[in-house]
Amino acid sequence: MKFEKINIDWSPEPNAPYQTLFKNSKNLELIFYLNPFIHKNINDDDIGIISFNNCFKFRLGKPNSDEFYRNQFRYNSKDLEFYDFYELKQSDWEKNFPKDEKILLNQDEININNLKHYILFFRDETFECLAYNYEFVNIGEKLSFKELLEIKKREMTFLLTRY
Repeated sequence: MKFEKINIDWSPEPNAPYQTLFKNSKNLELIFYLNPFIHKNINDDDIGIISFNNCFKFRLGKPNSDEFYRNQFRYNSKDLEFYDFYELKQSDWEKNFPKDEKILLNQDEININNLKHYILFFRDETFECLAYNYEFVNIGEKLSFKELLEIKKREMTFLLTRY
């Protein structure tokens, strides 16, 4: 398996990213604060959105950063860096996707061969999903987090927020 790092000039806020998930018919949106401490192009309170198209399933759970650095993750932590976003090439997801998964689409609604395995590490948990593709947007400070969530609640189905 190969791990392709996707994020170049951004990462999740390391202390309180407030990761929030919304879904609509086939897509999943992950919203979170971005890290202004190590990225010069990120300001305080900048918000990132990753939209996953045709998202088959996802999970938000272990490992947290402590477990990751104690090698309590099913993949080798030497190949990955915490707080980064990866596509897992030639993934073994069909055998080893975590059991706490949330399935969004039936298998007859998607082409399994088109799925890509994505993973993003937050301080207190790890996000994984299987989707056709993704799009990342830094919306900056155009809206407050609260305002953005209110808009998204009108457009999509709210799934969860982690504080």
